[in-house]
Amino acid sequence: MPTVKITNASLRTMEPAPEPGKQILYWDTDLAGFGVRIAPGGKMTYIVQRDVKGKTRRISLGPIVAFPLSEARKFAQAEIGNMLRGIDPVIEKRKNRTSSFTLGAALDYYLEKNRELREKTKRDFRSTIEKNLLSWLGKPLRGIDRDMVEKRHSEIQREVAARGRSAGREGITGERTANMTMKYLRTLWYFSSEKVADLPDCPVKRLTNTKAWFEENAREDRLSDEQLPRFYEAAQSLPNEIQRDYLIFVLFTGLRRREAAALEWNEVDLKNQILRLPKERTKQKRKLELPLSEFVCEILARRLELWDGPYVFPASSRSKHIEYGGRYGLGLIRKKTGIHVTIHG
Repeated sequence: MPTVKITNASLRTMEPAPEPGKQILYWDTDLAGFGVRIAPGGKMTYIVQRDVKGKTRRISLGPIVAFPLSEARKFAQAEIGNMLRGIDPVIEKRKNRTSSFTLGAALDYYLEKNRELREKTKRDFRSTIEKNLLSWLGKPLRGIDRDMVEKRHSEIQREVAARGRSAGREGITGERTANMTMKYLRTLWYFSSEKVADLPDCPVKRLTNTKAWFEENAREDRLSDEQLPRFYEAAQSLPNEIQRDYLIFVLFTGLRRREAAALEWNEVDLKNQILRLPKERTKQKRKLELPLSEFVCEILARRLELWDGPYVFPASSRSKHIEYGGRYGLGLIRKKTGIHVTIHG
């Protein structure tokens, strides 16, 4: 690599590399690390090269036609000074590129990369973040701090509780939603740390350090021995037979909400009285083989007589099967008996 005192005159005499397809570097004799690169096509670019913490770093300042040589030297001196102080230009460039990485971008990135997440999980994740952190979606992650997290955590709890009161559901405290939202934010933060260089510590740590997480008691919306007969009787009297059979089927099998709702006839073996779900259909990602009682088989046999399509519990929904965990039927049962339960997801 030739060395030369880089001047306006010498720039005019520099020639491309003699070998076709090769670039050539001319290094300045006055300012170590400052040079000119000539590409195979003849394009000339000011460059700087120095070692930073044992790694050789070379950066382009710009084509020589973009600014005078005197300015190029000033730029080069500044960059060389930074490198001598241990500032790595590659890392700094990465920081600048990711400094505007927003919460919305982090959400899209996480859901795109985690292809094994179930579609319902993705919908719930997106819905929780977009509903409760809507005004933050356009904020860079670096712009979300601990004070914001602590304040928003409390706000979400109050907002959800207020909506519950307006809907006549005093049991909704909003505490679970507030906690879940911040847990999702924490997941996005840690996942994005692989992409965003030098991302600050996760601000959700504030809730742990100050013991600000809401205490979540185990859910108790389960049927007691006293409630079970009344619930069953009310379910039997539902006007919609699909809702009726679905709720009683779940009651006697213990299947999760969506596992039962999306049940297909090819997963039911009435002859051997067994239900077989592939691992793709279970939350635990394990195959499930569930023996069926005579009573449950009678329900399924009745449904088979009314069979219309691949699903055991068909509906006019987009998915073509019952949705929302029998919410309509559970609402009627609640009005009739005062029993409020949900189906385990």
